[in-house]
Amino acid sequence: GSVLKLDLRNMVPLYSDEDHCCTNCLGGQLSPSLVNLTNLRYLDLSVNNFSTFQVPTFLGLLKNLRYLNLSNAKFDGEIPHNLGNLSHLRYLDIGLSSSGSMIKDLRWVARLSSLEVLVLSLVNLSTAQDGLRAISMLPSLTTLDLFGCHLFIHPHLSPANFTSLSSLDLGENNFSNHMIPPWLGNLTGLLDLRLGDNNLSNPVHGLFEQMTSLLRLDLWGNRFDVSFFKSLCNLSNLTYLDLSSNDLQLSIPSEIGQLSRLAALSLFGFNLYGFIPVSLGQLTKLQVLDISYTSLTGVLSEDHLGKLGELQALFLSHSFLTLNLSSTWVPPFQLQQLEM
Repeated sequence: GSVLKLDLRNMVPLYSDEDHCCTNCLGGQLSPSLVNLTNLRYLDLSVNNFSTFQVPTFLGLLKNLRYLNLSNAKFDGEIPHNLGNLSHLRYLDIGLSSSGSMIKDLRWVARLSSLEVLVLSLVNLSTAQDGLRAISMLPSLTTLDLFGCHLFIHPHLSPANFTSLSSLDLGENNFSNHMIPPWLGNLTGLLDLRLGDNNLSNPVHGLFEQMTSLLRLDLWGNRFDVSFFKSLCNLSNLTYLDLSSNDLQLSIPSEIGQLSRLAALSLFGFNLYGFIPVSLGQLTKLQVLDISYTSLTGVLSEDHLGKLGELQALFLSHSFLTLNLSSTWVPPFQLQQLEM
């Protein structure tokens, strides 16, 4: 009864042998005797295999829990609303469960008033009516991961309390009319925003103008135009930008050089045409550059690469570029990965 922390996370890779079996996983049905740990504050059962079993309702009796991690534990069926009784919970991760995991009603989440991190990635929320509104009532939430939740994002929702968020992942969800919800522009404190694979187009004008704190922006798998690409170049604090696999035919704007803090730039599979602007060479903090599988043409020269002293990975495969480098040129970087 004096135990405060129980960590049963599986640290061995899930599929570590040729039979694709979980070699080190816990499984079976959890014993209700866990509720005898009345002082338990930390419970981690992640990366195990509890397939065919639901998350047990008795976990809602562990009233002193601050941390609950059930991610990638293969729990099946509906997540019980009893978890809403864990009023002291600050961290809840039930993401990456089995394909059958679901939440039909998210209103219980609003009772977790101390919650700072909520991860529900790949949990089916398609029947959770207006689920985002319940989450928006959490005053201390800093991290929200709703990747691949089949969650319909209503464009007119005004989540006032989302202003505390620093990290938001809405990748692989359904947006009304394939438009970015305009209320995202109110989240001026965001450091990390992920909207990948939503087939988005026609972004709200000036949506990102106030998001000057953004460090990471993930927009892969959408349909943005070149004017939108240019507007992103005003986000001077960005260190990571992923625009890969966008459908529209674009060129790299010369304004790209304004992103002086950028450490990773991925334009993989982007319908990019034209030449690489020399201003790319101004990205002196760049560590990863991926412009593979594009239709870029022209020359990649020492003018582009001569100041990229921190470059570690360069991906140029399946493009139409010509490398024009002197045989005596000594690169200022030491690559760990090169794909050509």
